[in-house]
Parts: sequence; C-alpha cells; structure tokens
Amino acid sequence: MIKENFVFVRVTNGIERKYFYKLIENVVNKRVVYGIEIERIDFKGTEEIDSFKDSVELISPDEDKVRALLVMLYDNQVSPLHLIDIAGEFIDECVHDFAEVRI
Repeated sequence: MIKENFVFVRVTNGIERKYFYKLIENVVNKRVVYGIEIERIDFKGTEEIDSFKDSVELISPDEDKVRALLVMLYDNQVSPLHLIDIAGEFIDECVHDFAEVRI
C-alpha cells in the first residue's frame, strides 16, 4: 500500500520526465514494515515513451527512518536506476531493525 507520494517533473529536450517517490507499507507477520519505490515515466507530448521503476519493499519497521531516506532521495532527485547504488548502504544498516520481525 502506498502511504505517501512525492512527485517532481523535469523537462529536457522536449521530454517530460515525471518522478514518483513512494513510501510503501507492507505487513509481515502482523507487523508493519516500510519500503520505498521510485518510478520515472517519460512523455513526449501526451504519449508515454518510457518508464523505469525500482523498489525495496522491506527496509525497516521504523516509518520515520524510511521516510527520511525517501525525502533524501527526493531532494536529490535520485533516479530509480540508481536507487540501490545510493540507498543500498543505508538499507543494509537497517537489518537490525528486524530483530523482532520474523520474515
């Protein structure tokens, strides 16, 4: 389920690129866990010409921690193509957050 969504648009050489940064919520063994999805959709006029999406569904049960990461990705206009490159180390550090969650 999408809990929060940030959007920005960039136009370059007649191509409109819409970026969607989503805080997603999942339930794992009766426990709420948060993740992130980034999507980019490219348009030329009204025609969709390309799209890219990547996500990490289970980052942490700490909503504030995941939201802070999402805002950082949004503020720096990180592409879905670079989600793991940029956020991977932070996500790896969240593993201990799952000590009470059985996956």
